[in-house]
Amino acid sequence: MRRCVPVATNVGLAGHVRVLAQMARELGKAKEAIMFADEASQGLSLTNKYCWNERVGLFWEYDYISRQQPPYISELSWWTL
Repeated sequence: MRRCVPVATNVGLAGHVRVLAQMARELGKAKEAIMFADEASQGLSLTNKYCWNERVGLFWEYDYISRQQPPYISELSWWTL
């Protein structure tokens, strides 16, 4: 059973939400643009909080059951750079 969400999923999702914010701005939907931009910012903030490993200098997955990073580097860690 997988106990964590791949870090690349979180980073990719934030990137897509940023695109939605830009699209909303281009369409004159200021309220929606702000909502999407805030969502992207919050997602990246949480990813930085839980997935950044300062010791190694890479993003790691985060095990939400044990509430810690697993003892291995995911191949998806490199994708986030």
